[in-house]
Amino acid sequence: MLNIGYRPTFKPAGRRTIEVHLFDFNDMIYGRKLKVHFLKRLRAEKKFASAGDLVRQLNADRDACLRHISALQLILNSGENQCH
Repeated sequence: MLNIGYRPTFKPAGRRTIEVHLFDFNDMIYGRKLKVHFLKRLRAEKKFASAGDLVRQLNADRDACLRHISALQLILNSGENQCH
């Protein structure tokens, strides 16, 4: 899950940042280069009224991402089964 934007809920008119959340990953990789692939755009950046509202939306975004990844895995796996 990735955001490219200005973090308007916390730093209006700040510098544009790129923030990536890696699911099921727990290594220290700060300062290392990553290759990121875009699969689907979920929504535009939005300023939320509170940090709690943002957290609720991020949880919904995470759920949507995981559903999309699961659907892609099913499609990819079904293609593998057809090749045998």
